[in-house]
Amino acid sequence: MWSMKQNNHEVLLATPGKSLLVSEAEKLDMEIATFSLPALKETRYIKEGKNKFSILAALYDILALMSAGLSLFTLIRKSKPDIVYANQMLISISSGIASTLAGTPSIWHIRENPSKHVPGFIKKIYGLLAFLFADQIIVNSQYSANLFQDTLAREKVVVVPIGIQEDQASYSKKNRNNSSEIVIAVFGRVIPMKGHDVLIRSMEHLNNGDVSDIKLKLYGYFDPMDSYYLQLTSLIKKLGFGKKIEFCGYVTDISLALNDSSIVVSPSTESESFGRTITEAMAAGRPVIASRIGAHPEIVQDGTTGILVEPNDPQALGEALAKLIGDEELRGRMGRAGRERYLKAFTLEKYHQNLFDVYTNLLEGAESL
Repeated sequence: MWSMKQNNHEVLLATPGKSLLVSEAEKLDMEIATFSLPALKETRYIKEGKNKFSILAALYDILALMSAGLSLFTLIRKSKPDIVYANQMLISISSGIASTLAGTPSIWHIRENPSKHVPGFIKKIYGLLAFLFADQIIVNSQYSANLFQDTLAREKVVVVPIGIQEDQASYSKKNRNNSSEIVIAVFGRVIPMKGHDVLIRSMEHLNNGDVSDIKLKLYGYFDPMDSYYLQLTSLIKKLGFGKKIEFCGYVTDISLALNDSSIVVSPSTESESFGRTITEAMAAGRPVIASRIGAHPEIVQDGTTGILVEPNDPQALGEALAKLIGDEELRGRMGRAGRERYLKAFTLEKYHQNLFDVYTNLLEGAESL
C-alpha cells in the first residue's frame, strides 16, 4: 500500500474493524473505510481424532461473505476506485461480488492454500466463484497456481513470487557468532506441519549422534502447554540433545537470527504456498535445506542454492546437514548463489513492479473493451 502511495496512487483501505494493519495504515496517513463482515465459523472439526469438514459452517460462511459483499458494494459505489484488490482467500469472494455488481475490475491475491480438511468439491466451487467474480488472480507460486488447474478460473491466474525487504546488515556481517559452533536455524510457529520433530530426529544421523559442535535454534512462537511442544521436549530429552537445542520464541528482527546462523532449514511436512523464511535466508547469504514439497522446489535450486530432501525423512535430512556442516566452502558457495538468486527474483522492488504490471495490464485491458 505504501509503495503505491509513493508512486502517486490513491489508496483506500477497506477493513471490517480495527487491526494491526489498520494501525500501520494510520501511521502512514492512509484513507481508511469500514465495511460489515459477520464473524465467520470454523469449517474444521475433529471427530475420532481426524479433521472433518462442516458443510453447514461452510454454507453459513458463504452467506456471511455475500452479506459482506453487499456492504462492500455500497463502499465501492461511493468511492469509485479503478481497481478493487483483496489479499485473502475468503474475503476475495466478498470483494469479487461487490466489484462485479459495481462494474469495477477485481483482483484476488491468494496467499494461502486450502487446508487439507477441505474437500475437492469445495475447491471446485471456489474456482467457479473466482471465474465469475475475479478479473485477475494472483498467487505466490506455481504450486498454488496448480490448485486452479482443474477449475474454470485457471486462465485468470498469474504467479507473482513474494518479495523480501533486503536487510543489508544481515548479509554484510561475516562473523555469524563468536564460537566455533555450527548454528542450524529453523523459523516458524512450533506446530506439526513445520516438521520440528523431523529436524530433531535428523540430528541422530550427524556423526553417529555426535553434536558437540552443533547448536539447533528453533525460532517461532510456541505454547509451553501445547501437546506438540511437550512432545518435542520429551523427544529432545529422550535423545539426549537438551543442551544443544534451544526454543528461541518469536523474534521481531529476523536479521539478527540469520546473522547468527550457519544453515537455515525448512523441514515442512505439509505443502506451503511459498517459503518466506527460505528467501530471507537466501537474501542473507545462508545455505538452505528444505523439504521437496509445495513451493519449495520453485525457490531452492537443489545443489546450487541449497539442498532439497524428501519430507518426513530424518535420515535424508541428517545426511544433507552433515554434507553442509562438513564443508565450509560448500556452505559459502551455496550462500552466495542463494544471494544472487534473491537479487534476481525475490527483491521487494521486483515484487512491487510485478504487481504494478498486473494492475496496469488489467486497466489497459478494461479500457480497450
